[in-house]
Amino acid sequence: MKEIHTVIRNLREDHDNTQAEIATFLGISQQYYSQYERGSYEIPVRHLISIADLYGASMDYVTGLSSFEKRVEDAEQPFTAETTVGDFMSSVLKLDLQARVAVKEFVEFQLSKN
Repeated sequence: MKEIHTVIRNLREDHDNTQAEIATFLGISQQYYSQYERGSYEIPVRHLISIADLYGASMDYVTGLSSFEKRVEDAEQPFTAETTVGDFMSSVLKLDLQARVAVKEFVEFQLSKN
């Protein structure tokens, strides 16, 4: 389980934001926000919610309870004309480990072609 301060720092860096930008978004000083990322100050729930909303991440991800960043409603997105992302993921989870590895390798191959 990742710690909250690590998750919020990684999210900020992955989205090329500065601490000052996020601090302004939250209505606090950059120095105060930096203490959140260091783990020196406990970040209030209202700020965690704002950060999750900003990045479209789930609260489970932001709080380190899940390694899956997306929100539940993202599972309702169409995967194909007949299948949602959630339906597809449920199907993949029913596969044995060898089949899951094959799916993962196929997806990685397709991504490398793009």
